[in-house]
Amino acid sequence: MASQKSKQKALEYLIEFILVIVGISIAFWLSELAEESKKKELEVQYLQDLMEDLKEDVELIDYLTLLNQDVAETLGKAIDYYTRPDKPMTLDSLTYYADAIGKLNLFQPNNFTYLSLKQSGDFKIIKDHIIRKKLIRLYSSYETVDLEQKNLMKALDDHYYPVYFKNYEQVTGKVINKEFFEGPYVSNYLPLSHSQTNNILEYFERSKTLAKQTIELIETRLER
Repeated sequence: MASQKSKQKALEYLIEFILVIVGISIAFWLSELAEESKKKELEVQYLQDLMEDLKEDVELIDYLTLLNQDVAETLGKAIDYYTRPDKPMTLDSLTYYADAIGKLNLFQPNNFTYLSLKQSGDFKIIKDHIIRKKLIRLYSSYETVDLEQKNLMKALDDHYYPVYFKNYEQVTGKVINKEFFEGPYVSNYLPLSHSQTNNILEYFERSKTLAKQTIELIETRLER
């Protein structure tokens, strides 16, 4: 009789143990499901934010491309102007072309979402490795654009503008030394600025292509 009761007790303990294990397993499973759901929601939010950022980048690049194409065209005319033997050295033309040297319109991407992903360690939340790879390439191309822009502006800030502002009062428009504008100092910076502006326009186009490709990948991912 005692043996029967002991077996009954042991069976009850075993059933309770199994129920506890099953309960813990279900709790872990539900917790993992909830965590996975949160990660998926976070991924979707990141992808939507990235897509909005990139669409704004494409629009901005298109706008800045038009502006900088005008700058490049003006610089090309300036080079032609300075190389013509019969050029009329009018002050208006000289100051206009000298001022065009530093008229590059700078691109700054909408990179808040991307930086948040990288700095928070959430980059792995983006499941699609092709999207991750494309994002890295895209923002690397943005860094190249930024570097080229900074290199040109630094060269002008360090060397061109200090001399330029000694010979021209920008507020009043007064030319202090006409010979400065007629001479080689200005004409030598025209090809540099023209070449760099055209290079940056090429980098703009490459970045825009990558941005549009990334947008298409994200749209496809969000439709799944």
